[in-house]
Amino acid sequence: MNRAVSGLAFAVAMASSGFANAYNYQLRPDINITSADGTHISAHAYVPVGAPGEKFPVVMFVNSWALGESEYDKQAMKFAEQGYVALAYAARGWYTSGGLIDVAGPKDMQDVNAVVDYLVAMPEVDDDNIGMTGVSYGGGMTLLAAAHEPRIKTVVSFSGWTNLMDSLYGGLPGDANGQGQSTPRTTWASLLIFAGNLIGHMSPDVEENWDRLMNNYEIDQVTDWAAQRSAETFIDEYNSRQIPVYMINNLQDQLFQSNQIERFYSGLNYDAKRFDAYRGIHITGEIGGFINVAGTLADFLGAGEIRSAIVGIVNALGINFGHMDNNVPWKNAHLWFDHYLKGVAVDPATGRQIAAEEKVNLKDKVASATFKDWAAPQDSAGVSEQTYYFDRSQDAWYLPVTNKLKTQTVGSSNYSIYTGQDTTATTGINLPGNLDSFIDVIVSFLLDDITLSSTLGGLMEAHLPNTYRTANLGDFTKYYLDINCPLGCYREAGARYDTTSFSAAKNIAGTAHMNLWVESQSSELHLTAYVYEVLSNGSARLITDGPVTRRNVVTNQPINLDFDMVFTNYTTQPGSKIAVVFDTQDPLYRNAGTYNKRIKFLHGSGYNSKIEIPFAN
Repeated sequence: MNRAVSGLAFAVAMASSGFANAYNYQLRPDINITSADGTHISAHAYVPVGAPGEKFPVVMFVNSWALGESEYDKQAMKFAEQGYVALAYAARGWYTSGGLIDVAGPKDMQDVNAVVDYLVAMPEVDDDNIGMTGVSYGGGMTLLAAAHEPRIKTVVSFSGWTNLMDSLYGGLPGDANGQGQSTPRTTWASLLIFAGNLIGHMSPDVEENWDRLMNNYEIDQVTDWAAQRSAETFIDEYNSRQIPVYMINNLQDQLFQSNQIERFYSGLNYDAKRFDAYRGIHITGEIGGFINVAGTLADFLGAGEIRSAIVGIVNALGINFGHMDNNVPWKNAHLWFDHYLKGVAVDPATGRQIAAEEKVNLKDKVASATFKDWAAPQDSAGVSEQTYYFDRSQDAWYLPVTNKLKTQTVGSSNYSIYTGQDTTATTGINLPGNLDSFIDVIVSFLLDDITLSSTLGGLMEAHLPNTYRTANLGDFTKYYLDINCPLGCYREAGARYDTTSFSAAKNIAGTAHMNLWVESQSSELHLTAYVYEVLSNGSARLITDGPVTRRNVVTNQPINLDFDMVFTNYTTQPGSKIAVVFDTQDPLYRNAGTYNKRIKFLHGSGYNSKIEIPFAN
């Protein structure tokens, strides 16, 4: 396909986007690349039409989970117009590529090598300047590809992962490279497996490893399998080659949470790195800048009259998820590639030095937090951690005993909750008339035990003005316990601890860390922790959350629970306070399944249960 650019359009493009030349380009469809094991990889490329012998840098695209090589066509054409060879391919196991889905494993890395071999054989390619990008599955694959293929000079990862064990399980306790939660992410993992079986060709080991996590056996095998598929495992290769890396994620992403991205970023010991986190759940921050609806339908439906009809309707209606030229993550990706593959030093729109920009940018509804660098949450410039200790006491003899968060250590006390009943605290969203529960029932019936209220809650919070995931924390759910009590016995299903009110707004930027001492009546212990902003009118907005699960617990003996909450950027209102809430049920995470088992929170006297909250100055 040839694309003509008139003189007027050329001038406008030159003025608005700042690239040196606006190129015609050609589509080279139906490229078949043979990998090392004989598997065929499907691709197509958009190639600029240059002067004789002119060579161009490359941007490689690899597909998202359940999508195909055509999803990036709009961006691929834009890159080609700006003087890049833009090649998109479908990873093995998807659509017309052969083989079984390898989840960015060794076979996928062989395929990356084969794709680069194909590219460097093209006469138009400048083989010293090859970059790669992708979204979600493609984002994680991109980060791994850079570590395994030295001919890839730089990468941009959208909504990717760096630690697959963290993504599926929240990491292992005591592991410095994990959140320490050991809790299966039932909603997202189930949805991915469902989509993989429906659309792709799944390798049996994917479901086998998920079954191991869900049922807690042979965890070492899963850990090894996930480590092969985690960029964090290969961070020494990044540091040795100083690979320029740009990672773009979303703060409400409940699949590939930003904790692992920040940790990977902090482990890079050189300057050519950047980490941005936007409002949104998984891929929603960048979707308006790339998704090709018609092309994706074409991949899914294959050749035929039905595909042609639907694609024609989509094209006629102009269906898109946003104006791609206004999508900030993709605009920044273009600048990144221009700098590291073309040597462009200055952003033509702002006049700023591209490589000298702030390296960490966290954006949310109320405020943005920007940092020149980010060594780690606990010692980042501009961020300091405040420790709050859990307490149950009375402020005066005539006041009731209440649960509090205090900035100093406290005396010995405890507070108990009982498992098996949900509270109003949730990662989901509270819709009128329990509509969220109704949606979960319908979705679970249709999609094999998958619930979506948490995903819906994150989506609404991120993209609807003045919408937050809220909870009525005034009175936790209590349930009746049928034992020998004349009037019946009621037990708490959740616990709540409050700070005093803050006179000024507080910006929380980073990862809150939880360290609890508890006793459990059950050998399998599960809690979900939530951090809320409680406004002066009493309403509560979710700031962050984090689950924790421990198995083979010695019952009725103190056990320490040390784990991270979800990385966030959140600004409270003046006059608000913070509440930390616990219960044992949440639609996003797998609970222990126990009922009416006591969990006792221990405070003070050797059991200083506490939370460390990172406040940006």
